[in-house]
Amino acid sequence: MPTELENRRPPDATQEATDHDLSPELEGSLRTPWKWEQLIVEAAVIGGRDRWVRRLTGLENQLRLEHEACTKDDPGSPRLQGLARSLRNLHHLRAFALPIIEELAELPGTASWGEWIARLEVIVPKTLRHPERVLGVLADMKPMAPIQSVSLQEVRTVLHMWLANVQKEPPAYRY
Repeated sequence: MPTELENRRPPDATQEATDHDLSPELEGSLRTPWKWEQLIVEAAVIGGRDRWVRRLTGLENQLRLEHEACTKDDPGSPRLQGLARSLRNLHHLRAFALPIIEELAELPGTASWGEWIARLEVIVPKTLRHPERVLGVLADMKPMAPIQSVSLQEVRTVLHMWLANVQKEPPAYRY
């Protein structure tokens, strides 16, 4: 009787390429966030939701034009691979960042602590690799939920006080 390992087929090369192109995540981790900083700087996206969309679209158009021109001028150029990689990274950045930018843009000017906590509990796991500490702080803040008319600046100030100091539990055994 074949074992589970023997029944597994190696991944198809087309599946790998498709997976690589479609998702900004791979095995639960973001693919290339270290390359995103360069794309964000090139796109000059500082600003609101509309500017993010407009500037990332502009950068994508620019990269596509460069890719097409390079394809016509020198189809064997290694620059083609770099441009294709930049376009793929930009696609991943858009897929990750724009939904979060949308959520942030929808945050109210003022709300109750309960509403702020609920919204942050949705955003935090999407943006942090290890959200446990922040989610723990938000859980500790739930008794403040009934307090009304809390501004975003107040939320930032309170969370900064709670999160600015790293409070890491010491290991149970030193050695």
